[in-house]
Amino acid sequence: MAVEAVPAAAAPVAAVRIWTGGWRLPLFLGAVLAVVTAIPYVYAYFAQPPGQVFIGFIFLGDDANTYLAKMREGWEGASAWTNRYTSEPSPAAYLFLFWLALGRLAALLHLPLLLTFHLARVAGAFALLVAAWAFIRHFVEDVRARRFALIFLAFGLGFGYVVQALGHPVVLGQMSDPLDWRMPELSAFYSILPLPHFTWSVVFQAAGVVLTLKAAEKGSLRLGLLGGLAWLGQASIHPRCRS
Repeated sequence: MAVEAVPAAAAPVAAVRIWTGGWRLPLFLGAVLAVVTAIPYVYAYFAQPPGQVFIGFIFLGDDANTYLAKMREGWEGASAWTNRYTSEPSPAAYLFLFWLALGRLAALLHLPLLLTFHLARVAGAFALLVAAWAFIRHFVEDVRARRFALIFLAFGLGFGYVVQALGHPVVLGQMSDPLDWRMPELSAFYSILPLPHFTWSVVFQAAGVVLTLKAAEKGSLRLGLLGGLAWLGQASIHPRCRS
């Protein structure tokens, strides 16, 4: 049986094609979510009424402004967070490290803090879908089931659609409410829209689970270290991620 030899120069190209073929769907869905969630911000910027300025946030602006303050601490070179919302002296604490790191990145790249904030949000859309795809592939074998799971994750908001379509029916004497339309942490789309740490928290968690399990299966120290870094990223946001 004759087998056609693959030129050495073509091997890297073939590898790239295999990789992009397997990861094309999550990258495409990440791009869709990045664009769709950017539309409200672009519209708000160009629709600023005379004498008013769009602050850069369309949801949870009170929280977002505190995160910009934490990014400014990182931009100024801080490695630990200090509470600047009190006149009393407060010791530095290793909290909000995700935001401090973003501030340091903004300083390194000479980018405005608000732009860095939204770049982290957009990058999170791609990272979330890629991490979710890796997580789904690890636990689901059927290819069609994998694709359905990823698409449902990207655009599904739980039963909120059903509750809304039924007109908020009364259940056990209480009017039902689509909670997944109100809490960003409950859906991928809604997490990407307002604040980047919602998204990156899930990215680190999904990556940590897959890498830890693969490290245990293969006995790989390298994968174990990568998994540890993923959990460290998760710890940079939790247990305390709010202001």
